[in-house]
Amino acid sequence: MTLRCDWSALALAVGAVVSVDDAPGLWRIEEREWEGMAVRLALARQVPGAGPMMPGAASSGAIVRQVDAPRMGRRIWRSPNCRRA
Repeated sequence: MTLRCDWSALALAVGAVVSVDDAPGLWRIEEREWEGMAVRLALARQVPGAGPMMPGAASSGAIVRQVDAPRMGRRIWRSPNCRRA
């Protein structure tokens, strides 16, 4: 999903987990770009219980620890700040 937001979205970092009005679940910010006096956010759905991808160098004997997922994301208010692109 892609959103176009006002300048307040600059406070959101790539990798942050957010919730979006009218879209169930949590979303991870994959890209944040400043364009045409607006901020474009590219979001990917965050699957519950899924951690970050395993490193490419991991072997069957290596311990790969899961990073704790935040319990609650930040809310992006879609009206009037954000709209789907």
